Amino acid sequence: MNHLNGKNEEDRRIYERSARLILLLALRDIAPGAKARFEHSIGLGLYLNVSGVSLTASLVRKIEARMREISKADLPIVKSRWTREQAVAYFRAQGQEDTVRLLHYRYLGRETKKIRNMGRFRTLKFNCQLGSSQGFSFTDGSVFTIWISDDENKIPLYIESPVRVGSINAYISGYKGLKYPMTSLVK
Repeated sequence: MNHLNGKNEEDRRIYERSARLILLLALRDIAPGAKARFEHSIGLGLYLNVSGVSLTASLVRKIEARMREISKADLPIVKSRWTREQAVAYFRAQGQEDTVRLLHYRYLGRETKKIRNMGRFRTLKFNCQLGSSQGFSFTDGSVFTIWISDDENKIPLYIESPVRVGSINAYISGYKGLKYPMTSLVK
């Protein structure tokens, strides 16, 4: 077992994801029905929006204490595979309809896709349903199309998405530090 030393990006990500998970577990235990949404990072911190409960100093202390209990318990993180239907049922039971919408995708097949200034790639093509965007540009429930590399990396190469005034197309402009060789590049 390797211990995290915090000196590299992967350690930081593992620590951050673990802290997020512990916070969500503690919030669920202390304030059932509260919903948390991680919005974005601010420096080395995270901006978190909590709804369904009034965050008082007392409640924050209780959540922090519960987080320490969970951390001290050193619970195992078990990776498991669920069918899409099992995941939808779980998140629906948790009241996480945004996540349920994110799980709606459709595999459209394999396709060779030309990516501007990058070449031709073997790709896997999917239609995905946009969850709640909480913004003005996207329409909730719209379907966007994504092409990912048909190799072990599975990186997004091209995205087409409708917006209220038309559509947006985004493509990868470069890559580095991949875990696996980019075998999907045809040239």
